[in-house]
Amino acid sequence: MSAREIHTSQRELISYYHQRSQKPNSLSEFNRKITELCKKNYWKDAPPIIEQIKNSGLKPDAFSYTPLINMFSNSRHIKKAIFYYDQMISEGVTPSLISFNITLKGIVDNRNQFKDIDDYIGKIADIMDDMITLRVQPDVKTFSTIINGFVEVGKIDAAVDYFNLMLKMDVIPNTHIFNILIKGFVRSDRFAEAFQYYHKMEEEFKIERDVFTYSSFIPQLVTANKFDEAFAISKRMLLEGIEHTTFTYTALIKAYIILGEMNEALGLFQDMKAKGVHSDKVIYTNIIQGLKSAGRSEEGNILFQEMIENGIRPDRISFRALNEPGYKF
Repeated sequence: MSAREIHTSQRELISYYHQRSQKPNSLSEFNRKITELCKKNYWKDAPPIIEQIKNSGLKPDAFSYTPLINMFSNSRHIKKAIFYYDQMISEGVTPSLISFNITLKGIVDNRNQFKDIDDYIGKIADIMDDMITLRVQPDVKTFSTIINGFVEVGKIDAAVDYFNLMLKMDVIPNTHIFNILIKGFVRSDRFAEAFQYYHKMEEEFKIERDVFTYSSFIPQLVTANKFDEAFAISKRMLLEGIEHTTFTYTALIKAYIILGEMNEALGLFQDMKAKGVHSDKVIYTNIIQGLKSAGRSEEGNILFQEMIENGIRPDRISFRALNEPGYKF
């Protein structure tokens, strides 16, 4: 560390302790102090200010508690975050919409810290019950967080229930929410319902699909050997002016290889390179393997050399596809 950096660091430290020694006179000053400390992740210094507010004859509000909830959620201390959320509710402080959304996001992001799925789901339901009881209108961010939270633990039916609740509460869904639901259905091998929501986007809600709609849909269709559906969705994607990504190219190339249509696979691969889409080890290995299986070993050898020249390091699967003993770098 240079002398200038040391001097700057000392100045910041002196400033911090000077500010710490200054006693706020109003709730807004207390809240500003909490916010500043939480932004710096001073998790030992920020919480006691809640008691300082009370000792000053003031009552903490949502602006007092929300930075604490956010700080502990982001630092993966979800139990602490929930503690301050529960304290806010028990003391009769109505959380703001931002407070609710931050708490829900913290719960979803830290779902692995709950003792089981029921505990996790129960806490999400409790938060939503509080919102309804306190008459705080959820927004699209509230529902996208909850729906994603259920999809991530395989509870697609619960996600749909909240989607329907969103509609009843006159909250308009967006592309992101539909993408989450489609992802949930395809992960659960419920492709008919995935297609249902795919069509609902445009036909019922007039919502445009985006690249993420297709990036989660097409690979899953190929994994399930639903090649015709994958090709049809791919054509629709291009008609809507959405270009393929590495994920969709990889899936479609794999589909053609499985079907033994190597010229189609190579055509897509060339198209991918021409458009500057990143080619990775998986794509090269799949094509090399496909060429070998089709009796086109020489083309596979050329592609293997191309992969190396492009700085893509082969692995054991790549060598196995090529039937070579190894390669020294």
